[in-house]
Amino acid sequence: MVKIIFLGTGGGRLNLIRQVRATGGFIIRGGEGSGVQIHVDPGPGALVRAYQYKCDPTKTDVIIVTHAHLDHCADVEVLLEAMSVPKQRAHGLLLGSRNAIAGSSRRAIPEGDSIHGNGRFEPIISEYFRKKAERVEALGWGESRKLPGNAQIHGVKALHEEDSCFGFVLELDCRRIGYTSDTQYLREHETEYRGVDCLILNCLKP
Repeated sequence: MVKIIFLGTGGGRLNLIRQVRATGGFIIRGGEGSGVQIHVDPGPGALVRAYQYKCDPTKTDVIIVTHAHLDHCADVEVLLEAMSVPKQRAHGLLLGSRNAIAGSSRRAIPEGDSIHGNGRFEPIISEYFRKKAERVEALGWGESRKLPGNAQIHGVKALHEEDSCFGFVLELDCRRIGYTSDTQYLREHETEYRGVDCLILNCLKP
């Protein structure tokens, strides 16, 4: 049986700081057949919340970061550390948006928005922690990747301030799980997410 464990449902800058709702992302666990553990969007407190909900971060096989905003990626490095500890070597897959993995050489924020500095995204993971994962890859819209446990993920377009943000459809243990990540509504979502067994919707700006 596939399980989804929410380590919080909070997002946005103010909630991120105040932690009225936790921002640890969520974990998808495959059944005995696949045995895979996937941590999606590990924001601030992801490690602490994992233990609170009796999830062992050292058993994580895949970390997915849908975009390079702090409420979705703040605890990535500590989870990479946890993922590599049991084997004392690089382990697992880090899959992220283009900006999260490689950064952005162009402005992602309009000119004059001084609160965001130069408006460009830097990679969210240092070179030291990148080496904790066996594979580090970016996922774009319309692209698919094979994951451990015979799972497969397909990237879906998202419309967000982080312009490489993606949603996804995950196929695992004969189940299809959709996650929109942070996005405005797009008509193509009706087709992309049709037929999923579970759809996780972001409602920060309904």
